Amino acid sequence: MFKDIIIALAPYYPRCNFNYFTGLLCPGCGNTRSVLALINGDIITALRYNISAPFMLIVGIGFYIELILWAFGKHKKIVPRSTFLLWFLLGTFFVYSIVRNIVPLF
Repeated sequence: MFKDIIIALAPYYPRCNFNYFTGLLCPGCGNTRSVLALINGDIITALRYNISAPFMLIVGIGFYIELILWAFGKHKKIVPRSTFLLWFLLGTFFVYSIVRNIVPLF
């Protein structure tokens, strides 16, 4: 039911102004289509639209597992927390944003 509501509202989501004016894909372009593909269970298509939504889903699941473990008294960290990793991921998304405009994936 929730899936049907999200899919029905998809045409009303705002357009990307960056894409509209430049014709290039911004780092967030494709996130809505990626989430819709994830909702439909199509992981490969979701990765082709934009890699950030599936990645954030994986990180979110990791934090959720940590929360469940914490609720049961086990304080384990599943998601790494380091400054180097954060900068590496930001750099990777930056490079991905540039490369996806050079090499079309879909």
